Amino acid sequence: MKREGQGPHSKSSAWLWLIAACTLLASCVRHPELVNFNEGDQFPEGAVPIIGWEPLRIQTDDLLFVSISGSNQEVLQDFQSSQERWSNSADSYQPLRGFLVDDEGMIYLPVLGAVPATGLTTDSLRQKIEDMLRGYLQQPVVKVRFMNFKVTVLGEVALPGVVQAEGQRLNVLEAIGRAGDISNLGNRERILLIRETNGQRTFVRLNLRDRDIFNSPFFYLRQNDVLYVEPSKAKRYIIADATTRILPWAGIVTGLLNLVLILSR
Repeated sequence: MKREGQGPHSKSSAWLWLIAACTLLASCVRHPELVNFNEGDQFPEGAVPIIGWEPLRIQTDDLLFVSISGSNQEVLQDFQSSQERWSNSADSYQPLRGFLVDDEGMIYLPVLGAVPATGLTTDSLRQKIEDMLRGYLQQPVVKVRFMNFKVTVLGEVALPGVVQAEGQRLNVLEAIGRAGDISNLGNRERILLIRETNGQRTFVRLNLRDRDIFNSPFFYLRQNDVLYVEPSKAKRYIIADATTRILPWAGIVTGLLNLVLILSR
């Protein structure tokens, strides 16, 4: 004997409920999607060598800090230039603004003139300048470092913007961490890295859920890299217009009301 309320109307209500529930679930972010390093081979036990990092190479438009010191103060003063602002150090001069690498790959130092810089590391440029100074100073000491080692982090992070690096080593995780980490609506599987080197632009996709990210040649960043964290598909349910946002909930409410009507008969 068929009970009242179990006819076509009952089946229709069940379908409405199922569709509404599936729509709501589709708009949610699943927990595994929020976890980094949960795909690929397991991490090895014990320490492993660091691979993929190389010293930064100087490029055009880089801004370099260069300080020179030596034992002969009288000779050292010849390296001061009226076009630069210097500190009042007793045994060295300190440029308060950096030396820009021009389109020809040169920096211009007082007395020494044009010094080739592009393609060199800061250490190799330091050695080159020291060699050039030996005809002027005894035991010259030179320090060179980047003043504009920065990357830009955009997209689904808490604090999008420019991240400044103090040293010469900055990896993807550090940059994202300084940007406040990826939001729950960020796609950890499709992080776009944009890199410009020697007049060429490279686009690379990085997957933070893959444990092999640590072996990627792009794990360590270079000056002026851009990281873009794409939004996940779930975000479309949040930024959609009011009508679209209310539809999943309206379907669920409709299903519940129909279910109550069926059960009350």
